[in-house]
Amino acid sequence: LAAALKSGRAYSIFANAGTMNAKRLKDSGLLGVLAPMVTGDVPAGKIRPVMQFAQTAMEPDAGLDQASKDKMADAIIASIDKGVPTLSDADPLKTYLPKQKKYFAGAYVRGRLINYPAPKVEILWASQGTPKSFADYKGKVVLIDFWATWCGPCVRAFPHMRDLKERYKDSNVEILGVTSVQGYHMARTLSEGSKAERIDCKDDPKKEMGLMPTFVKDMNLTWPVVFTEESCFNPDFGVMGIPHLAILDPDGKVRFNELRPSDPSIEDKIDNLLKEFKMAVPPPMEKKGGEKQGG
Repeated sequence: LAAALKSGRAYSIFANAGTMNAKRLKDSGLLGVLAPMVTGDVPAGKIRPVMQFAQTAMEPDAGLDQASKDKMADAIIASIDKGVPTLSDADPLKTYLPKQKKYFAGAYVRGRLINYPAPKVEILWASQGTPKSFADYKGKVVLIDFWATWCGPCVRAFPHMRDLKERYKDSNVEILGVTSVQGYHMARTLSEGSKAERIDCKDDPKKEMGLMPTFVKDMNLTWPVVFTEESCFNPDFGVMGIPHLAILDPDGKVRFNELRPSDPSIEDKIDNLLKEFKMAVPPPMEKKGGEKQGG
């Protein structure tokens, strides 16, 4: 199998394994078989399925120990370093693989995210205030929402985020929408029947950022939005899909990651952090029908 992988003939094995979720991959027994087979000699043209397998293997539900994660990540990085120089400038892998290298070198993969200080980011633009990094929000519980204007699920989560903002508006809690330059902007409004309009911003980040205030107003985003130098698919947070939420404690440490807006435990997680840091917890939100939630 190792020889087949080196020659690129094991493509289908890793491709099939990479389609499994983390728990199924673990239960299938393939994880223990394939993980040791990932070497630093995977051909650039065949590395995608191996990376997909490895990304699933990095998830907590896969149960892989940190030493095995590090070994696999090091092997993939070695393959990327060897493979990228062999690619033509016209090959999409030429720019794709270095981005993947950041993921495999990042805090999420390396086990330095949960209960560690939040990875550094450079904030380029903010809808409120002049923050430069996540460190500027220390002293508050911070719910980070990685998103983009083109992301339908992100937009559909806005009403829930708005409700959370309303509940915590007088608390030591900040909700922070984190996006990055995409090369285009999807203009939207809350008007019934309105359609999103794609606006080209290729090679013009100032134009893209300049469109955000109107988006914030038209979509009634009551929480601050920032553009970061780092992608909204932030490799240090292991962001493979958006929306992706993380929670920082008032000391600036990452306490929770890989949450979705629909996760019913988000309020409990925030409330418990407020209690841990001896901060006031607001009354629970009311569900439709008068039933209280959260708290």
